This record gives sequence, C-alpha cells and structure tokens, in this order.
Amino acid sequence: MLALAITLEGERVVAWEGDGDRPWPYPGAGHIARLRYLLGMEVIWGMYAPEPFRHVGWWVAIGWQADGRVVDPITGQAPTLDPPDPSGADADLRWLALSDAPELLQGWGVQHTYRNFLLAQRNHSGSRRLQRLALVWVHEPLTPFHAPHQRQPLLVLSWPERDMPAATLEQVLGTALQMPVYDVDSGVLIGGRAVSLSAEPESLP
Repeated sequence: MLALAITLEGERVVAWEGDGDRPWPYPGAGHIARLRYLLGMEVIWGMYAPEPFRHVGWWVAIGWQADGRVVDPITGQAPTLDPPDPSGADADLRWLALSDAPELLQGWGVQHTYRNFLLAQRNHSGSRRLQRLALVWVHEPLTPFHAPHQRQPLLVLSWPERDMPAATLEQVLGTALQMPVYDVDSGVLIGGRAVSLSAEPESLP
C-alpha cells in the first residue's frame, strides 16, 4: 500500500515539475519522485500505445465442406457473428494477432495470413475438406462498450478468390454485410461500404 501511495504521489509531483521551470511543490518532493523510480512502479499507459485502437473486433470464418455443411473451421460449429466465447475454442482469437483488423497494402493483409493458417492447419480430408472459405471481420466500437446494434460485419476475403456472391454469405449469417474500405496509401481499414445493389451479383475480393 505504501509503494502504491509513493507511486501515485510521485506521478503527481513529476507532473508538477515536468516543464523544468516550476519548483517542487513542497520540500522533499524530489525524493518522492526518485523513490518512485527506484520502486519501479511507474505508471505507463502502454496497452494501446501509441494511441487507442482505431478498430476493435473479431474474425468469423465460414467454410463450406465437401459434405455440404457450412461450419466455422475454428469451432466446428455453425458460423455466428456473436463475440468469441471467453472459454471456447476461439477464445484467444479476439485479443491476439488474429483479431487484428483487416488491412490491404500491396495486395496483402492479416486476412491472408489468417486464410493461409486455416487452410493449412484447420482443413481436413474427405467429406470435411473445405471447398470454399470466407472471412468476415466484425467491427465493434470501443465506446459505448456494449453496443451490438453498432457492430459492422465486413466481407473481407474469400477462397477461391472471387468465387462467392455476397448474398450467399448474407443468407448464411442472416444479416446484411458491408465491404471493407482501405486507405490507399497506408492500407489501413477506414470503414465499410454497402454491398452493391446492382443487377450483377457482387463477389468477395
């Protein structure tokens, strides 16, 4: 408790003296600041450094097996846009690398790594072999924290490429989907756009 008190007070006095022109707020404050460093309990905001996540969400994989079943290759269950189960087979995917937002720079992004992983590690033989695969990324706003009505599912990638009408996935998932929009220079995801309503069926990239 004493170490925590020293850390908090050390943060305060360091912030007070931070510009170098102001004196310590009271005699001995400099010693508190040095003790804060010696205890090694500096408060560092590093979770979202250098800035908060611009996009938070999770991947949903939809695979068509040779036997006609449509499954999530990670869980083996029916695909769903619900957040990953905290104790399920996909629990670690939400906050680890495979929950990174899609990107597209020079034709490549994390979605291609995820696709390759699924095809190499989660594929099967015989009737369970995947014939088609699609990846949807569900964007969820950080604020307000629980806002299911604001979730934005994006059609990101399919395999084989350009071999799946968007309407096919919308039917499986039971909801309208959007296509991702990327910044041309950085490849960073900047939003989504409505799937074309033209007479020609639109396919995944």
